[in-house]
Amino acid sequence: MEAAKPGDRIVIRATETRRNFRTGFYRIDIFHGENLIATMEAVSYRKNHYFADVEEL
Repeated sequence: MEAAKPGDRIVIRATETRRNFRTGFYRIDIFHGENLIATMEAVSYRKNHYFADVEEL
């Protein structure tokens, strides 16, 4: 792992590793060029409605 410097371009890749009716599990990898500089895992919880108003286009 290494640190990115101001002005560096990074690429972030999120991968869904598992999902069921209410929860999703994700792995997020951050790359600087070909080098992996950070990684994390996240869990989401889905409800039957939006938390914010969604306007129709």
